[in-house]
Amino acid sequence: MPVGAAPQPAFPSKTQDDPKGALAKSLAKTPKELRYPLNIEELDHWMVFKINHPVFRKKDDFPKKNSIRLIYLPMPMNLGTQYSHEYNTEGLGIAGVAGAGAAQAGMSGGISSIIDQASSITKKDLQAVTQYYGLQAGAEAAAAAGAAIGGIPGGIAGAAIGQAIKGAMAGAGIAQNPYMAVMYSQPSFREYSFSWKLVSRNRRETQAIEDIIHAFKFHAAPGVNSKNKHFFDYPEQFDMDFHHAKHLFNPAPSVCKTVQVNYHAEGQPLYHAFGATEKSPVSVQLDLQFQEISIVTKDSIVKSNR
Repeated sequence: MPVGAAPQPAFPSKTQDDPKGALAKSLAKTPKELRYPLNIEELDHWMVFKINHPVFRKKDDFPKKNSIRLIYLPMPMNLGTQYSHEYNTEGLGIAGVAGAGAAQAGMSGGISSIIDQASSITKKDLQAVTQYYGLQAGAEAAAAAGAAIGGIPGGIAGAAIGQAIKGAMAGAGIAQNPYMAVMYSQPSFREYSFSWKLVSRNRRETQAIEDIIHAFKFHAAPGVNSKNKHFFDYPEQFDMDFHHAKHLFNPAPSVCKTVQVNYHAEGQPLYHAFGATEKSPVSVQLDLQFQEISIVTKDSIVKSNR
């Protein structure tokens, strides 16, 4: 659908109820629908930012709401996404390996049965190791020494036994296999970095660029809570849609983490002269960084083309 045919958004009552608030002032200062270039509907590739009030969302089924503001821009210079996941390396030890084996074997009886089976396997393995390398004598000697000293508490005696076993293993030239494993932790939140070089050819385009920069700065920033200045109000959230998105991907609702503006995008100060004293930059580099507020799962990839 051409940009020019986009429906005018119905604006939330929050703005109408607080006509002197910062949001109302921003909407009064700049249009509710912004675009660059002004004839963007004639372009074949563009994207739209739909700015909405913040909503805490636990799942990927986001409520449909009327947007506070719409910003239309050409497709950015680079468009990509990444799917990152976090893994940890941990030592399972003999007990962990036994538990994993019992779980893979599909033992009945739930987790308690798996723990009992792992404990049984662990005891057998430890007895076999100590007997084979003659370490049992060292452990027994440490326990006897602890009792002879006059009833060393259990924790200290246990530590002494552990040290004796470690020493005996070192003397035998062996080391315990920690059974290192790669453990899945969680998916990472996706992030996007978009860049545009916005070049104005006249006063109207200059004003459009200024309004777009103002809108991104404003909606990425928090507000001071009107009831208690010791608290912030959350910044707005951004929904992003691509024109011709069938073979691309759909970003999830996101927050804007960074707004970076370079007013000398050509590497030198180039300015329009509007009148005797008014001058405005010809070329502006706008860089935005967003982070999604929901993680990517198999379900969201299939259902929402994340």
